[in-house]
Amino acid sequence: MVRSNQYQQGKSHERSPLGPHHPGSTSYGGCGRPDPLPRQYETDTDYNGGEYQATPDLQYKRDSSPPRPVKCIGVLLVFLIILAQAVAFIFFYDLPTKLDGYSKATARMREQQDAMRKEARHLESERIALRGESGRLEKQRLVLETTILEMEGERDALESAIRRSEQERSRLEQEKQLLEDERHLMEDERHSMEDERHSMEREKEELREERERWEKAREDRVPQGAFWAAGPWPAWDCRAYGKREYWAELQSIPEDWTDLDACMNMPTTIEGVSLRRPDRCGYVADSPHIHGFWMVDWNQVDCQPWHDKGTDMVRSRSTWWHLRVLLGSRTLI
Repeated sequence: MVRSNQYQQGKSHERSPLGPHHPGSTSYGGCGRPDPLPRQYETDTDYNGGEYQATPDLQYKRDSSPPRPVKCIGVLLVFLIILAQAVAFIFFYDLPTKLDGYSKATARMREQQDAMRKEARHLESERIALRGESGRLEKQRLVLETTILEMEGERDALESAIRRSEQERSRLEQEKQLLEDERHLMEDERHSMEDERHSMEREKEELREERERWEKAREDRVPQGAFWAAGPWPAWDCRAYGKREYWAELQSIPEDWTDLDACMNMPTTIEGVSLRRPDRCGYVADSPHIHGFWMVDWNQVDCQPWHDKGTDMVRSRSTWWHLRVLLGSRTLI
């Protein structure tokens, strides 16, 4: 069993990439404790204490092998060279990317520095602006304090005015109450006056109805037997444009009638128009009878201007005189 294990260890040393077998090494390449004898060096010597005894040839090979420190240093140098090449390959393989990244990082750093300088200048300008703003705010604070003091004075004055207004309001409330009482009194008086006015209107309406009844009864009254003698006749002159006054004499007045009532209730007809009563009644000089007068404004053509036929101006005065004598009371205008 021991022998089989030593054989496997010998096979593993034969496959070692670090170099030939060195009896005094403990690792690959012979830089440690002695390795077990390989199978090719085993002899039929006696086994002493669990180990095989080496042959003289094997002892010679051991003696002729190079020293163990020199061989270990060579292996170590080879390993370091390979490691350095690997590290250099890895370093130089990624070097362009790293340089590009370094350039980009440097550019970004410069941009950041420029941005920080701009930000610093901006902050400095803002600091200066803030100083100016602080000074302005300080001035405003002083102005505000002055304004507050003025407002406090105004507030005191306003409070005094409010107290005076409260007193005035109380006085006005009292006056309002008095005015309200007076208004109620005036309302009562107005209602009473309204009642009086309604009563007066009723009385007035009653009087109007009574007068209408009296007028109607008076209109129904006509003096029987009386008549207009000699007329109505037109006056010799016109009273206005298109107007002429007519007159007539009333005779045979009944005994139960007065002359004025009989005259004012006597109807007549003038120029085809029936008239209920004269416009006025009165006495005329040199006549014992009462006369009625009517103002007629229809069919009065001669009271309107017109053009006569052309006449000789030499004989106009004599012609005018003869016409006036012939027409009598009629007047040419």
